Amino acid sequence: MKKNLFLTVAVVALFSFLTTNVHAQENKFSAGGGLTYATEIDEAGLFAKGIYHFTPKWEASLSGTYYFVDGATFLGFDPDVHYVFYNNEKNLACYGLAGLNILTVKAGGFSANEIGINLGLGLRYKFTNNLSLNPSLKYVIATEDGSDGYFGLNIGLMYSF
Repeated sequence: MKKNLFLTVAVVALFSFLTTNVHAQENKFSAGGGLTYATEIDEAGLFAKGIYHFTPKWEASLSGTYYFVDGATFLGFDPDVHYVFYNNEKNLACYGLAGLNILTVKAGGFSANEIGINLGLGLRYKFTNNLSLNPSLKYVIATEDGSDGYFGLNIGLMYSF
């Protein structure tokens, strides 16, 4: 019941950001990917990410991650919301992030799904108007009671268009 209530609230919150008044800005979309590491899995992986910039302060991102684990498949799916709290208008922006983490694990005949909450920080350092470095660090609260969690570190390149 708690998971259903949380998912409902999260979806309503995400859609409320979709219906906000969009301000004019240069680039509305960013896409890219890079390397990731999760302490619970203790392996590296690859991620692909897309970001929609609603306003200069609010963004929504969606990422997918594949971890390199022998004998198992770990796939992550992360819908997040970003709040940009610092932007020097030249080449650096810092943001807080919050969202969901959906992790699927398959090994042999075993399969499991785990839903968690993402909380973290990230930044964008622009090399050019369209290309930026995008590292982020998040903590994933992985159980209903919050007793189990792990850190995730991403570093990648994003192209804005």
